[in-house]
Amino acid sequence: MTIIWAAAVDHRHGTTLFAATTESGIYEQLADYCRQWWTKEMPTGAPDPLGMTDRDVVGFYFDTMRDNGDEWHVVEEVPIMTE
Repeated sequence: MTIIWAAAVDHRHGTTLFAATTESGIYEQLADYCRQWWTKEMPTGAPDPLGMTDRDVVGFYFDTMRDNGDEWHVVEEVPIMTE
């Protein structure tokens, strides 16, 4: 059995999907997404995402977005059956 990590980000423009072979890989992708939208979406005074770990960026971004009701995300560990 192989394990992959899948994530979905639901936002006002639709849904963006991510996949990786490691948990750190999925958080790296999600953090890249968050950093791309950081200056547009985060409130004044938000910490600089470049000084944060990937997990901290994702947590801060989606906690803030959840409070505004604008975006949410889900991360799942998915087993894949191989022959």
